Amino acid sequence: LRLEAFLSGLFLCLQRVGGGAQERLPDWLRAALLEFARPRHLAGGVPELARLAGRTREHINRVVRKHLGQTSTDLMNGLRLEYAARELGMSGRPILDIALDAGFENLSYFYRLFTRRFGATPRKFRLKKQMLVS
Repeated sequence: LRLEAFLSGLFLCLQRVGGGAQERLPDWLRAALLEFARPRHLAGGVPELARLAGRTREHINRVVRKHLGQTSTDLMNGLRLEYAARELGMSGRPILDIALDAGFENLSYFYRLFTRRFGATPRKFRLKKQMLVS
């Protein structure tokens, strides 16, 4: 169930990010993004995505910019934030642990990006999700 929720979130994230552009993504990038979105790869950032894709970081940056209209770092942060949002909604794990697992070493940066993306702090987001489930 967690894997299904995770993959659903990933596809939704890619749709939001690229407005359907993932259909035009090269197969190698689509496969690398699916693998990258697994929690064990998130902390690796663009270098990890490049390793998974078997391409250079510069090539990844060019292709992501061309097909998705954003930087690779923005794409990585979007995937990390989606993971964090799912974890906040589905678990009682500490926010710090979730942020670190998502690849955010700076907690204030995580809070700033999360609040900008979801319109609420991680704690308020979690409380809202818990109220919806109750």
